[in-house]
Order: sequence, then structure tokens, then C-alpha cells
Amino acid sequence: MERITLSQPEKLELIRELLGKDHPAAGRNFAEISILLDKLGFFNDVVSIAEIIPSIGTILSSSKVGTLASNASFLGTIFFPLQQIINLVNANETGLRMYSYRATSYAATAWAFDKAIPAQSNTVLTNISSGSYVATNANSKSKYNQVWRESSQKTVTTLQQSCIKLDIKELHMKLIFRAAGDNRPEVLCANIQKNYEKEFNAIVRNSWVSNYKISYPN
Repeated sequence: MERITLSQPEKLELIRELLGKDHPAAGRNFAEISILLDKLGFFNDVVSIAEIIPSIGTILSSSKVGTLASNASFLGTIFFPLQQIINLVNANETGLRMYSYRATSYAATAWAFDKAIPAQSNTVLTNISSGSYVATNANSKSKYNQVWRESSQKTVTTLQQSCIKLDIKELHMKLIFRAAGDNRPEVLCANIQKNYEKEFNAIVRNSWVSNYKISYPN
């Protein structure tokens, strides 16, 4: 596939033409948008860059993202629909919370790449059974399966509803997610997981980060 490339001035001119010269995409977010457009140009042969820029602009301009953008990374801004899932799943115990966030990451990745959603993380469940994780009666394998199922379902529903609410084509959102992961499912999933680091205290965060070695879809 021939790579579609635009110079920095060409990208800036296109963004200003489509979104307006005062839009954040033409200002404080231009550097990140530029990288994103380069990635989209590399693998995307479905829609033109000009078609997808308004969708990126809509994400950056939405009220919820406006709050996040000043406090979160650019990827955190792109992944903003996933923030809505945090309080939807009843998983207060630390192990279940981490498993819920992993389920969300896997489901969002599968959705973005039009793949079947993994039914579980085989590696994590194996670790639970082998004692690498402490699994009490209250946090049995069935509890983990339930949390995974609920988190996965709510992830896909939330992403679909976000596209409807923002009036963005699902295909555009999927392409933006893919670009945020360098068009590699395992990279996208890892980036989503890193976006959840701020949800944990320092001790739990260390445990969460240590398991990045378990990559999608394992």
C-alpha cells in the first residue's frame, strides 16, 4: 500500500479549512494530531484524511473531552469514551477492578479491529489458579468471569453510544483507535491499559504496570 503523506503546512492548512483556525487541533493539539494523521495515512485506505479530520475535531471539542484534555495525555483524550465505563461495573476488590480494566482494554481493542471479543484473559486466570494472584472464595473464577463479561459488554455498548451521541461514524472512531495503537492490536490494548494507571494508588499501580507483560489477547 502506498503511504499517504502530507507536509506539516499541508496538514495545518487542511485542519484549519475543515475545523477553523482557532480549533485546538490547529493549536495546542496540532503536534499530536499531526502524528495521528501520519499513522492514518500509513494504513488507512478506507476513508480519506479529509473525511476523518472532522471526527477527530468532534472528539476534541466535546465538553467531556474539554475537561480531560487539560489534565490527561492526548491518548487519554482519544480514549475518553472508556472513562465512562469506570463507574459502571461493580468491581470494588482490587483484583477484580484490575481484571475489569483489562477486559475493557481487550474489548475496546477487539471492537476497533473488528475482531471477536476475547472471552477472558487465559494468562490472568491461570495465574489466579496457580497462586500468582490471591483468589479467595469471594473472588473465585466465576466472579472474574462475570466481571469480564459485564465489562466487555458495557465497553462495546458505551463505544457505540458515544459514536451516536457525538454523531461520529463508528468506522471513524475505530480508525482513530487503530492509529492510536500504531495499527497493532497489542499496542492499542497496552496504550489503553496505561491510560488506566491514574485510577490506582501507588501500590496497586505497581502491580497493574507489572502485568503489561501479559499482552493482548492473552
